[in-house]
Amino acid sequence: MGPAGQLRLAEELFAWIQANLTRDIEFLWGPSTTLGSWRYEGEYYFNEIPSDARSWADLAAYARQEGCSYAIMDIHTLHRRQKLLASSFAAEQGRIHIRALPSNWALTYVQPGLPCRWCVFQMLDQQPIGHPLSLTLRGQIRLLGYEVANARVQAGGHLHFTLYWQPLTTIGEDYTVFTHLLGPGNVLLAQVDRQPLQGRVPTGQWIPGGIYADRFDMSLPADTPPGEAQLEVGLYQLATMERLPVVTLEGQRLPEDRVLLSIPIIIGEATSQ
Repeated sequence: MGPAGQLRLAEELFAWIQANLTRDIEFLWGPSTTLGSWRYEGEYYFNEIPSDARSWADLAAYARQEGCSYAIMDIHTLHRRQKLLASSFAAEQGRIHIRALPSNWALTYVQPGLPCRWCVFQMLDQQPIGHPLSLTLRGQIRLLGYEVANARVQAGGHLHFTLYWQPLTTIGEDYTVFTHLLGPGNVLLAQVDRQPLQGRVPTGQWIPGGIYADRFDMSLPADTPPGEAQLEVGLYQLATMERLPVVTLEGQRLPEDRVLLSIPIIIGEATSQ
């Protein structure tokens, strides 16, 4: 890939960051020159992995000291901090292959797919899950929790939320995530159904024990009626449309094999033009 293509992909990564993460984020990233981060230093802060970090404990201590809540990995960083990162990442034809997800790091974005040129992690010890859960789907995947970025949204606007998944074992199938916004009487107002992480990391590629922060941007139709709504989420097999059974920590199966998120979504009238 030439410089123009590399620049375009870098711009796509930062477009995703700007759309999904708040300003003033502290990133752990580098040393590397692949992103042109100097153009974004007014919005974000970038901290290079120190050369004297010899263990993940060293890196975690540095991240806490600097207040880093997200980490960006790329091939240059891997080459320059090989001794530290080789246990989790490997180089594969100019891209990163993820061997194992670092403890307490949630993978939330890859580009363009796996193996990837860049991957973004949420560092959960600095940016923990806002609403923890412990629900198991077909005994294979745990829904660890969720976050809703904007529980008040106008008709015609966008609802942003994150689901946190953790595979308990190797998964032999690619399940589809369903997310539905329901109004009174379970009327479907909006939905996003797709494979995880923007469709780029199917469940069949998940690493057991890893954490996946699956961010959603749900568009609401302009004629969505104002009022209170609720999100339902889960997983299903696309070939059969069968939902995966959802079971609580106490062994109770949830009705309709769906998870109803407890935060109410308040929909306001569309802004007049």
